[in-house]
Amino acid sequence: IHNVLASRELDELDRLLERGKFTDGRKSAGGAGQSIKNSLQLDQQDPNGPNANQLVKNALMNSDAFKSYAFPYKVSDITFSRYLTGMAYGEHTDNAINWDPRQVIRSDMSFTIFLSSPADYAGGELIIKILGDEKQVRFDRGDMAIYPSGLVHRVNTVTSGCRNVAIGWLQSLIPEQERREILHAVYQVRNQILVDAGRTEHFMHLDFAYSNLQRMWTQV
Repeated sequence: IHNVLASRELDELDRLLERGKFTDGRKSAGGAGQSIKNSLQLDQQDPNGPNANQLVKNALMNSDAFKSYAFPYKVSDITFSRYLTGMAYGEHTDNAINWDPRQVIRSDMSFTIFLSSPADYAGGELIIKILGDEKQVRFDRGDMAIYPSGLVHRVNTVTSGCRNVAIGWLQSLIPEQERREILHAVYQVRNQILVDAGRTEHFMHLDFAYSNLQRMWTQV
């Protein structure tokens, strides 16, 4: 999803994170993940954390593209990760449940928002395995990669520079990935008809289908 964070939001995040305290990212990994995780994370007690977290969450809730694809019900707090030269994160799947005491979340989808320009670092690609193939992700600053949390993924070794990302997890109103994809496809065609021709009979049929499929499949 392109431009989840606008330039002014990225600049504000830069300001907050520049003076933030980053600590060993293995602290947040489960026992099995500590041996393969090598990164830094903004300390949970850092005073800049709440403002940075809220900035990203507000941007997500203002993104129609994000909401129409993910149908977010609960969104985790944002983790701000930093990879310096030599750092990487080996193959893993994300935990099925995020046990934050403030809000327990079933992890239906994971997301990475790129805070660094691709020119700022080498290596550090996000690799997601889909049906046996590897999808390599290295997006522009402010863009988001979003994918089912059960997919195996990794972060390749950063060979130079600094890779900053914001990562998080969400519980969707519609847990099944196949149903989310169907709804997103209907949403896109419905909106294109509205733009091209207005509230035609075809638009109304699709609007009817879109609204009622959401009612059938939403779990709250």
